[in-house]
Amino acid sequence: LTPERISQLNELSFPWKNNLTQWQKWLDDLMHYRAKNNGDCNVPVKFSEHPPLGNFVNRQRVEYKKMRQGKSSTMSNTKMQDLDRIGFVWSVREGGHTSWDDRLAELVAYQREQGNTLVPKKYPQNPPLGYWVNEQRFQYQRYINGKSSTMNKKRQDSLNSVNFKWSVRESPREFSEWIKLLKEYKSQWGNCNVPCKYEQDISLG
Repeated sequence: LTPERISQLNELSFPWKNNLTQWQKWLDDLMHYRAKNNGDCNVPVKFSEHPPLGNFVNRQRVEYKKMRQGKSSTMSNTKMQDLDRIGFVWSVREGGHTSWDDRLAELVAYQREQGNTLVPKKYPQNPPLGYWVNEQRFQYQRYINGKSSTMNKKRQDSLNSVNFKWSVRESPREFSEWIKLLKEYKSQWGNCNVPCKYEQDISLG
């Protein structure tokens, strides 16, 4: 890094050491769950792959309810905003699981409107769809490399039928572009502690 680049990062209060708070780590885990589960945050209370995450999600709903009732609660407006940004469902009665086929139908609708299946990772009109499309590429790479994956031949064929792009190669970014992306992240999250596996843009992490 040059002194000029270090200065640019310092202006953003860039953390030179990884000092993610426990809350940010929970959010990171929840975003990973959402990416692998068709864009929803409805982690089962008894989630075998990561039991503490199920307890965390249930606890947020309990604390939210207590706050709305005017009772003492660990929930805050800041935490509510963080969870709202990633599509958190405050009551399981408000909505349930969106199936893989439902997401595929949304992708087909996107293709009909846009003429392609290149849904941006940050797609304001339907954020979960952007995450889902990115996750399909990730799962496909695991599938073809013989690793455990949610991808299978049937799903691969379904995506191929809509001319799905399995790889989206991006040209190398200039440092100024990274700074711009980091500013956008800070504007959204209030800090520069980008998770290593930041699902909206893994390369930024």
